Amino acid sequence: MNSVSFTRLSEAFLRETGVKPGARTADLQDVASAAIDPMRTTVLVADSDHFVRAGIRVFLQDAGFSVCAEARDADEAIALATARRPDVCLLDGELAGGSVVATREITRRLPHAAVVVMGRAVDRDGVLDVLRAGAQGYLFKDLNGPALSQALRGAAAGEAVIPRRLVTTILGALDEDDASHATLADGRDVQLTSRERDVARLLQKQMSTAEMAAALGIAAVTVRRHVSSLLRKLGTSDRAVAARLLSL
Repeated sequence: MNSVSFTRLSEAFLRETGVKPGARTADLQDVASAAIDPMRTTVLVADSDHFVRAGIRVFLQDAGFSVCAEARDADEAIALATARRPDVCLLDGELAGGSVVATREITRRLPHAAVVVMGRAVDRDGVLDVLRAGAQGYLFKDLNGPALSQALRGAAAGEAVIPRRLVTTILGALDEDDASHATLADGRDVQLTSRERDVARLLQKQMSTAEMAAALGIAAVTVRRHVSSLLRKLGTSDRAVAARLLSL
């Protein structure tokens, strides 16, 4: 699924409905409203490009969803979500006015609605911002059609929809959220995550990477990542020096 295919779908949709390119959002809303089936999962689509919106609508309706509203910016997404009360709000990560703003306000007004944001690339801070604002999921725009349908149905059922390639990023962020200050033997203060503290204690016991992995129940590659982060914060590449600096 890509922008080119969405454009082709959009052109077909516009020909069938008689709505001309560049039409006002209100014109598109009239067409969308007529197609709503109360037995289907309802979706609000928010994207600044009207061709992309129309293309996504054609795809979703063919997949068994009802697109109850379309929005071109954050303000419109918030207003239409409040009025139409969709099951799922599918927002462009680069939505005019801010996908974070739209996500936060929609989830505040409609706790039952699942907000799912779609982005083009891995933007760590962007992903975390929308999730912290209340989004139930974050998807990439290169997702194929069946996977998108499955993800939206899952979101409507209350499931979190997160690609596997984002799991490590999110888990790392959770560790950072749990970070606290630690005082080193030389008097410096550093901020360590809870997992880094676990690794620090095991470093003081002179455990190997494999031993730490077994003790913590995590993969060796994950231990190495935490050790590298810890050493960087301590300003050394030597585990023995790090062990002497730590006084946790």
